[in-house]
Amino acid sequence: MPKLKTNRAAAKRFRVTAKGFKRYSSRRRHNLGDKPRKQKRQLRSGGSTLVHETDVYRVVQLMPHSGITPKKLAQRYVSKAERAKLAANKAGESK
Repeated sequence: MPKLKTNRAAAKRFRVTAKGFKRYSSRRRHNLGDKPRKQKRQLRSGGSTLVHETDVYRVVQLMPHSGITPKKLAQRYVSKAERAKLAANKAGESK
C-alpha cells in the first residue's frame, strides 16, 4: 500500500484547531488599491475563520496526518437535534 502523503498546498493553507480547521480569508493579499475602502475594512475583521463543516471532509482527505479521521468527523459534526436525541437515548438506557 502506498504512503499517505499530505498535500503540501493544503498544509500551507489550513491549521488544525480544537474546533476544526482554520483558514484565512481570501482577497487580502494584493491589488488592494483597486478594492473599495468598505470591502477592505470588512475583509480586515477577524482575519481567519473555520472551514465550513461541509468542506471539512475534503480537507481531511488532503491532510491524512492531521489527527482528524473520517470516523472522528462523524462524531464531531453532529447537529444539535441529533445530539439531543443521542443524549436522550443514553439517559434512557442508563435508567
